Amino acid sequence: MDMRDGWIYAAQEDGAPLVKIGYSRDVQGRIAALTTELRARHTLIAAVYVQEIAHQVEQRIHRLLAAQHIERAWFYLHMSQDSLERLAWQARNTVLEEESQRALRRFNARLRMRWGNPFQWFTAQEMRRLQWAIAHGCEGASIVVRIANVLGVSLDYLAGRKETASIVREPATEAAVPA
Repeated sequence: MDMRDGWIYAAQEDGAPLVKIGYSRDVQGRIAALTTELRARHTLIAAVYVQEIAHQVEQRIHRLLAAQHIERAWFYLHMSQDSLERLAWQARNTVLEEESQRALRRFNARLRMRWGNPFQWFTAQEMRRLQWAIAHGCEGASIVVRIANVLGVSLDYLAGRKETASIVREPATEAAVPA
């Protein structure tokens, strides 16, 4: 997963009905480049800043708007700041959920390994993504937390960053306490 911050922007050629939805780290520079490349003045309609996964969010927005797609990053639609923010939020959540599901599939595949600690193969970047997904309440990540709780170990141990298992127990509920 590309871990870059950036802007998702919507730009429109003056007087034209098409809207370009793109990703850039420098929106004003990109609008100026569009004007130069296409030899027509372009206006920034909306821009949303996205942390870490901006490029993936842009690609997901393109897929969400497939029905209005004309070519490449150009779409036939009306765009406002509010609608771009809603699209970016929906796309961001979808990207994060898909990443959580991929991490869970990798986790399950490594769990099936028969040698050593299968979790040691998690990279530091995968762990950061998983921790971020857990902190933001993504469904797939919460499954990994439940697995760690069932096993009674920490996420660091599962990731191979600690040699010994730290015992982590969920607090007992009234139903679990014998009478």
